[in-house]
Amino acid sequence: CPSGYVAAGATRFARPDDVAFFGGDVATAPYLHRVPPDLACFRHFLEAVGVRKRFGPADYAGVLQRLKRPDGAPLARDDLDLALRLVFALGADASLTAEKCVDMDVVAPDEAGALRPCRELVFDDAPWLRDAKADFRVTHPTVAAAHAKKLGARSLRRALLDRGLAAGTEKASIFGDAVEAEAFGQRESLTRRLAHILQLYPEGSGILNELVQNADDAGASEVRVLLDARSAATRGAQSLLSAGLAAWQGPALCVSNDAGFTESDWRNLVRVGQGSKLENFRTTGRFGLGFNSVYHLTDVPQVASGDHVLFLDPHADGLVPGATPQRPGLRVKFTGGADLPAAFPDQFASWAACGCDLEKPLDGTLFRLPLRSRAAAATSEISKQHYGVAEAEALLEQFEAQATSVLLFLRHVRAVTVTVLRDDGERETVFRAAAREDPLGSPDVDGAAVLAGDAPRASADDPLAALGGATKAEFYARLLATPEASLPKRLAKVTVAFEARGAVAVEAYAVSSCVGGGAARAMA
Repeated sequence: CPSGYVAAGATRFARPDDVAFFGGDVATAPYLHRVPPDLACFRHFLEAVGVRKRFGPADYAGVLQRLKRPDGAPLARDDLDLALRLVFALGADASLTAEKCVDMDVVAPDEAGALRPCRELVFDDAPWLRDAKADFRVTHPTVAAAHAKKLGARSLRRALLDRGLAAGTEKASIFGDAVEAEAFGQRESLTRRLAHILQLYPEGSGILNELVQNADDAGASEVRVLLDARSAATRGAQSLLSAGLAAWQGPALCVSNDAGFTESDWRNLVRVGQGSKLENFRTTGRFGLGFNSVYHLTDVPQVASGDHVLFLDPHADGLVPGATPQRPGLRVKFTGGADLPAAFPDQFASWAACGCDLEKPLDGTLFRLPLRSRAAAATSEISKQHYGVAEAEALLEQFEAQATSVLLFLRHVRAVTVTVLRDDGERETVFRAAAREDPLGSPDVDGAAVLAGDAPRASADDPLAALGGATKAEFYARLLATPEASLPKRLAKVTVAFEARGAVAVEAYAVSSCVGGGAARAMA
């Protein structure tokens, strides 16, 4: 009976597909109707002409489409109330999946009360960003975020990061077409591989040694280590890149240096391996396997250098917006229009304590490692070891005991400073160690002069530099062609000063470095 009508009340007739024996929880007249009680005795006839047992999600979605104004104008008050009830019913229907909602192309009211496809809407999960919402169609304020997301609307936070995404590329702009953001991260299946790598690199001061060595390879002159011991209670947890990052708003270990990243450094950083390091014969630890030792402390390493900030997310489970198993991280260019501290103030408020305000390019590099809480450790596929302030302070104690020997054999870094930032905002300097290199036989210098860190470390007669060779192949060719007696070497006096708890200790060493000959050269 495709063209027939059935009674839907004392004075109304409706198409059979708009009538059901049992209505839902939503009053949907005059669009959907319940069979009047006095006609229930004609059940078999009514079923035969198309009356159904009850209405379903597709019926509610259909009513929303019928409510939509052809000119896109806002709905009248009664129609808007009905639309909001239908959206609530769809969002709260546990049997309805998000995938099915996408297939139905559900429409929902926007802020003005006009019905729009949910795929064109964003739900406001960033209420502190009033100005940013002007560029998007935002769902009606009475629509719950969880319901809007289920029906196909995007997160405003995610929309800000994804805006300008070019089809078929990984480039995106944030807050404007001139600002770059891209999916960025380690490309292998990471969590299990990283867990295995951690077995090769035991936790402890070796984590800091790796970061100091990387800084030295980059030509940095100073490394600063800050334990930001402030608890999560002292930080905001609302205006974040994602709600899940609230679990990483507690204490963090920050390691910074005064050497900036090159684009090659960014690429090498996210390689789970040491292929790039093997190609550079002048580096000892330039982002090889050892960098991944930071995962002893965190699941979400964060890096800032120049005009970019990077969040790595090996789990790629939605913690970092845009992170995927293929590109488990997000790198954002924060200059040229992106005001990240204003857009996500809770996320970046703590960064200023590490010397990075994200308002201008960073002249150096910052590694920020939010410590893994007990709750995060329970769900981590990388490490089940939680890292609190006490564990981080123990790590700093181990590093303090090795600081002198670490500095002794570096080529560029001449000072390392370790501080702790407490809950009350007070900074405590744990220690400062500095090294000065002079020709052998030079007069002794006092600790204050060394701690000033003014003298450069690497000298012109550096053995590797003296041998030359722009590439690994050229270096080995010159190494083999140079007579053993002519292989470059250097003998220098290295003075190391160490200051902690008001006391200064000074030690001087004769350090010999040379390019090996004999069996060592043959092995190379």
